[in-house]
Amino acid sequence: MDITEKDARLRYFYLIDTNSLAQKIADKLEPTADPKTLFDLIFRQMEQSCERYLNFVWSPNSFNNSGKPNIYSNPILRIVLKHHCILHGFLSAVEKDSQNRDCIKISGAKDTMLHCGYFYTNFYREKPTYMPDNYNVEAIDSLPQVYNQYKNRFNKYSDSYSYKILINHCQDFCNNFPNVSRYEGSWACFIYTMPEVLTLNRTIGNFQNPQSKTPGKYNKSLIKYYNNLFSCYKKWYYQNNLTLEDKILFESAMEPIYGFRFFFYASKLIHKIHTAPIHDTDLTYKDLEGTAMLKLILQAVQLPIIYNRSVFLEHAIRSVLSSQFLKSQNYQESSCSLFTRLSKKAVPKELLSLSGMEHIRIYLQKLTYVALPLLEDIWDVIIYKLNHNSSSKDKFCINIDTYRSYLTENYMAIASDYSWYFEKDSEEQMSEFSQDSFYEKLTSANIETIYQEFCFPSVKYSAFETDSFQDLLLGYFKKERFINPKPELYQQYMSFMAEGEASVNKGIYNDELKFFKHHAEAILAYAESLMPLKKQ
Repeated sequence: MDITEKDARLRYFYLIDTNSLAQKIADKLEPTADPKTLFDLIFRQMEQSCERYLNFVWSPNSFNNSGKPNIYSNPILRIVLKHHCILHGFLSAVEKDSQNRDCIKISGAKDTMLHCGYFYTNFYREKPTYMPDNYNVEAIDSLPQVYNQYKNRFNKYSDSYSYKILINHCQDFCNNFPNVSRYEGSWACFIYTMPEVLTLNRTIGNFQNPQSKTPGKYNKSLIKYYNNLFSCYKKWYYQNNLTLEDKILFESAMEPIYGFRFFFYASKLIHKIHTAPIHDTDLTYKDLEGTAMLKLILQAVQLPIIYNRSVFLEHAIRSVLSSQFLKSQNYQESSCSLFTRLSKKAVPKELLSLSGMEHIRIYLQKLTYVALPLLEDIWDVIIYKLNHNSSSKDKFCINIDTYRSYLTENYMAIASDYSWYFEKDSEEQMSEFSQDSFYEKLTSANIETIYQEFCFPSVKYSAFETDSFQDLLLGYFKKERFINPKPELYQQYMSFMAEGEASVNKGIYNDELKFFKHHAEAILAYAESLMPLKKQ
């Protein structure tokens, strides 16, 4: 979708006046504004312009909670959404810059330039800087026998998980070697050359192939090879002198493919749920244990975000566990009620957990198909208008170098894991997110320790936890995940209308729901008058 289409969708579907928004931002900007001030202002104005579509992200009503908003989660979620917009803009700028450039062949032989990254070699400039003669790359990479091993492992007709993804990113093939855009060269070279990738591919295929031998119930081979690949990933990450921008390019591809960061959080979450105590009346993590929770984890890991997908799931879970409105539901007793004499403890708790998980499912769905695409579209349109607006283009230009400056200054604030902040118990501890010193604390940390504590389930975990984690990986490693189309407009409309009607039936009928209902009905009627929507 080009800028014109995005702008039209924002103006006529979401009723956002992008021209006024861009002008408002331009009027507030100073020519000497640094990238942080610039991006903070843009996101703050964007957020205000589409508040009615974002309110559900931190609203307690998203989880049927009549209490006050979670003041702890609110700043965290806003920071993550802002970082997502900035990273989206950066990656879009890099992709656009690379569209008219030659591809690079991945052969595994003398691909030293791919080990250190797109920006280190200045490939985005007109005259790339090639590697110095003393660059620290193992000489074995250029040996003929290793070169042939790389070529023999890879098959451009392969249907295995990792290779299929690499093939989908190829622009073309040269003598069966994959050719990709230069900015994708680092991660593509990793997948092409690492034997651990092939091992994981085969293991995934064995588990998913119904004709293969059924693995034992307590078979840890998938987790073992997943850990082996992660060790190679860390080695590549630390030893190849990647700049911070190149680390983001590398992670922006590897995270959606393998999910190392999120699954580190997921392994801890599974352990917390499995070992949590049981309470007679209140919901605890233990009440969420089961297949339904695993499906929610899989749904969360597929959020189109590079870093901190975990905070949205953690926020949703804690909102459900502390939901006052759900807990206050009283079931009427009458002389003809079948359940009059039954215990009031077990059934309400079970219903609360099921209802809460359904709220989480809808919450993650709206994030995926409404909030995040909406923010991405607004960011693209506003950046374009600011760069081409006669009153602002003389003040500044938002380009790759603008993004690079911000990313190098704030990498730790972007890449750090925020999910552990939900473990804070006191207001004083959580208030760090509302202080300016928050960024200073993160950026002063040692960047090289970012992956040091990552560890996935091993023998110290119970059989149940290990099997659950392995099921998560198998559910994630499906090639279809990258080719599934998004729901059509009609499907989205019907889903949200059903949610609205259900809320109304429960007595939750506020101005936000009324606005959305009337607006959605008007948009659907207008769309159907132009072209009948397919009803499935």
